[in-house]
Order: sequence, then structure tokens, then C-alpha cells
Amino acid sequence: MYLVGALVTALAPNFPVLVVGRLVFGIGIGLAMHAAPMYIAETAPTPIRGQLISLKEFFIVLGILAGYGIGSLLVDTVAGWRYMYGVGSPVAIIMGIGMWWLPASPR
Repeated sequence: MYLVGALVTALAPNFPVLVVGRLVFGIGIGLAMHAAPMYIAETAPTPIRGQLISLKEFFIVLGILAGYGIGSLLVDTVAGWRYMYGVGSPVAIIMGIGMWWLPASPR
């Protein structure tokens, strides 16, 4: 959903399609942001569990900061908003590929 939402928002031909893409994008990101801490809590060793969840939150905030930084560079670019949404596509692909190597949750 994360990849589909990124592609739909980046390639949206009109406003209603953009809104649908944002909805799909938001659901995909929301599911990932809720599933990641649960997965970390289930699979991480007890001594480093808190550190790993804190690192996840740190990298989310770092990503938000990077998004604002990249967005400020593209604000004067014609259709720069499309690039801002499109940048999520390679991130989604990398995340999807990386998930293949994660061990199964004990639950």
C-alpha cells in the first residue's frame, strides 16, 4: 500500500486521484508504523528492546526532517510536489525487499 500510494500521488492527473493516493499512502504508512514496534517488541532481545524501538522513532523523525528539507528545495520547481511524493517509491521498494530477510514473529 505504501508503494501504490506513493506512485498514485506522484502520478495523479487530478485532485480526486491525489486524495485517493494520499489515503492509500496514509493507510500503508500507518500500518507500517503500528506493526514495526510490535514486531520489534516480539523479536528483539530484552536488553536492547527499548533501544531498538527508540531508534525506530528516531529514524521516523529523521525521515520527516529530511522530507521537509527536500521539500523546501523543490518548492520552486514546477510540479515539485510530484517529486516529493515520488521519492517514497524507492523507499517502499527497499523496505519491501528488506522485509524478506526478517525472521518470523514468534506470535
